[in-house]
Amino acid sequence: MATITRDLADIICGINITKSEILSHRRYSRLSKEEKLDFDKYKDKYSYREWRGAFIIMKYYNIPFHHRMFRQVQKLYNIPSLEFMERYRTNVTQDKPIPYIKPKYLIKELEFQGFVPLQDYKLKYGYNYIYSVVEGKFYIFPKRLVYGGKHKVSDRHPYLLKECSKWGIPGYGSYTQDDTQVKILFINQKSYRH
Repeated sequence: MATITRDLADIICGINITKSEILSHRRYSRLSKEEKLDFDKYKDKYSYREWRGAFIIMKYYNIPFHHRMFRQVQKLYNIPSLEFMERYRTNVTQDKPIPYIKPKYLIKELEFQGFVPLQDYKLKYGYNYIYSVVEGKFYIFPKRLVYGGKHKVSDRHPYLLKECSKWGIPGYGSYTQDDTQVKILFINQKSYRH
């Protein structure tokens, strides 16, 4: 298995990211039948962040997909060191804007990650949600998340801020933090149904 260099780690962790690294659904569509079966078998154990990292490794080393790449990327994110936090989590560069992606590709990427149109999901007060707005239409990640409030963090309802770094498209998503923001999603959901 290929080792991850410092430059490749910068790309995987989002320091030097381009449009081709963001659009993982394109890379998935190019996988062979066996690679797709391997990907589909293990994808539920990992998040979109690991999927994207595995595809970046494939691209830069020109190697076929294997589910062990998911673990390599996960290990990269799970290093509890101050150096990692300083380099990847707190590094904001103003000179590198978020790449523009056409709305039809944003929608394909969100659907690839599992996002659904807002009107197809039943919202509940007291929970938080990750969502994106594309051409005035809301897409929501179909998982109820916890951020303070009355519910406890569990496998079924994970912590909001931990999940935000794993799902969505960098620069194109948002999340709710309280019931007032969830109420806005309810209002938009009702407007779609009428």
